[in-house]
Amino acid sequence: MTDNTKNSVMQNLWNRRFFQYLATYLAASWGLIQFVEWIVNRYNFDSTWVDNVAIFLFAMLPAVASFIYVHGRPGHDSWRPFEKIFYPINLVLALSASIFLFQGVAQEQTREVEVTTMEGDTITRIVPSQSVTSEIVFFPFDIEVEGEEWLRYGIPYLIDKDIEQDMKWYSIQPISLKEDYLDLGQKLDDDIPLGNKIKIAADKYGDFFADGKVTKSDGMYNLELNVYNAKNGRVENSTTLSSEDIYSLADQATSFVRDNFNNIQLDNLDTTIDLPAKDLVSNNVDVYRTYIEAYIAYNKGPDYYNEAFTKIDQSVVLDDACGECWFIKTQFDQLRGQDGKSTIEKAINSSTSLPERQRFQINFVGYLVKDETQKAIRLLDSWKKLYPSDITPYDKLIGYYSQTFQFSEAKKIAEEAVENGHKGRMLLQAARLNIRGKDFDKAEQYINEFKKRYPKKSKTTPVLAEVYIAKGEFEKAIPIYEEQSILNPSTYGNQLKLAECHYKMNNIEQADKYYQEALRQSNTPRDTLTVINDRMTYLSRFGRYDEYDQDRSLHREVFESINPPEAYLQTLIMTGMVDAVIGDTVKTNANKQEIIDLAPPFAKQVFGPILDYVYSLAYEDGESYKKAYVIAKPFIIQSIGERGTISSDAMLHYFNEEYEPALEKLKEFEKIAGTSILDNSDVMARCYIGSDQVDEGLGYINDLLVGDSNHPIGLVSKAMLLKAKGKEKELKEVLSMIDVVLADAHPQWRYKLQAEEMKASLNDS
Repeated sequence: MTDNTKNSVMQNLWNRRFFQYLATYLAASWGLIQFVEWIVNRYNFDSTWVDNVAIFLFAMLPAVASFIYVHGRPGHDSWRPFEKIFYPINLVLALSASIFLFQGVAQEQTREVEVTTMEGDTITRIVPSQSVTSEIVFFPFDIEVEGEEWLRYGIPYLIDKDIEQDMKWYSIQPISLKEDYLDLGQKLDDDIPLGNKIKIAADKYGDFFADGKVTKSDGMYNLELNVYNAKNGRVENSTTLSSEDIYSLADQATSFVRDNFNNIQLDNLDTTIDLPAKDLVSNNVDVYRTYIEAYIAYNKGPDYYNEAFTKIDQSVVLDDACGECWFIKTQFDQLRGQDGKSTIEKAINSSTSLPERQRFQINFVGYLVKDETQKAIRLLDSWKKLYPSDITPYDKLIGYYSQTFQFSEAKKIAEEAVENGHKGRMLLQAARLNIRGKDFDKAEQYINEFKKRYPKKSKTTPVLAEVYIAKGEFEKAIPIYEEQSILNPSTYGNQLKLAECHYKMNNIEQADKYYQEALRQSNTPRDTLTVINDRMTYLSRFGRYDEYDQDRSLHREVFESINPPEAYLQTLIMTGMVDAVIGDTVKTNANKQEIIDLAPPFAKQVFGPILDYVYSLAYEDGESYKKAYVIAKPFIIQSIGERGTISSDAMLHYFNEEYEPALEKLKEFEKIAGTSILDNSDVMARCYIGSDQVDEGLGYINDLLVGDSNHPIGLVSKAMLLKAKGKEKELKEVLSMIDVVLADAHPQWRYKLQAEEMKASLNDS
């Protein structure tokens, strides 16, 4: 085609005002799509309407373009024969495309899942997909009924249990919001403003939240129920309900929420098992009241535990068949030093008629109480398949795999949760687990999706800065957290991240200042514990043992102000391992004895062998380890499974100086963990040296030090490998770095002593 022909075609289109009208159509279409999206969000219509309208407008483009071309010139144009056929056909096709999309989405409203029962049978179930499920947060109700303040939690708690009989709903009950209230400097009994409710609901990534007011007149309970849109805080719908008893009041409230906010009917699935509310805990209102009052007392803190224990004991005396009462009693009994096995059996046997989700919760705890961890994990796997709207099983699985250093499994669960429609904080979980595994590209994908879905929240959740920290690009991370500190001056988390950036750059003075600032910004005991715990990790990293010891005392004091002393067991084990690094056997033995004293009677025989196993590792005492591991191994398998023995078997090879099999086992462990850990790098270094793989070992350590180049144990590990390689110049440089990094370390700090030994051997040579 010649330039003149091209020009004539363009001129012809211009004369027909083709581009002007087409641009107008596209702009109008975009505006209509935005309007439909606003309507959908404002009135909570099905979001597929946005896609349907967009498909229809796009499919009409051929007819629109043809119409503009034929009739775009100024003046009158006669209709051509083909238009009478083409435009109707295009309209029919566009409508068909839109309807086809709608049907495709409808088909995705349910999915078929296969679940293996505890007996080993495989069953197939149809479940609603996350796209048709809704989440609602219930806040405590205002009670204007003298002497019945317990209804503040009792009525919304019942509605929570009732509404979750519908598989399309996930609900959050008010007593579980205790920590969210504390984060805002409030107590659960406080009446908080609407703005705080909006924030809490947004933090929970809910679709709706509800509050209410209860009055009583002429023997009738009256509930003014308000349901809000969690995105904008607007009241979506309100109602006033009345009944002679709280159970039918809860039934009415549940029906109101279901009918008005998620009444999607799935052709091939009945999602609801609608037991009356009176059958969900106890149909005896005195029992239910006692149950709720026990729950309330427990959540007030340790000073009220005895009241909680007394109340829950009363509830099972009043109603021996109350499965939920026995369930809570099991957990309280464990706090009282009992094993809880007999009470959990009562709970399981009394809960056979309860809805499935309630039974899952009870059976899950039952497996844990009976030390059947692997069965508990299998139950969680079934739970997440059958109730895709529930975030609970995903949370518990991620927690379990993270605590057992199976981060690759935790990452899979988080990514599965995102794929199944759990966005919100699961996007952040998936991002952070990928950061830990150094898959930064994938982490950034999740971060970008989070920003797109939650633009406001992403401004106060700078997860991208965590990527920069992991890469060692502190100069990029620091300005982000400094800006966040200005925008949110009362948020201690930004100060902790700034402290981390600076101590990883060896700006110790700056790190100390940021920790002090974070402590100053701590508004609650829980905040204070978070800051002190973070600073203790920092101090132990650099061997500043005396300061660590001071923080440990403060940490325990604050912890026991809101928790029973027995709850400090896990922390005692970890702090005792730090004592071992300076070789303080007196403190370690005292620590072990205190742990055994605090342990409940049924667990004392378990703690002895486990502590011997843990502390023999901390002391690197091979002979003690070999004896302790034989006794501890069955407990490890019971709680973690066979995978849990991989690193332990590696250490057995290591203490037997069988370095090649030890190295292979450690690599296997890191593959399962999905990450390498600098704190363990000294053992890896010795295995590389012992198996004559020094070059590979240096590559391994150098990779680990990317993003954390002054990690003391990492540097000591590198020095070992350089010494084995005979690289004296590089060894001196690394030892000089260690002198700076551990300048304030305790003189008996193990890694300081190891560096000094290498330095002395250099001077002798």
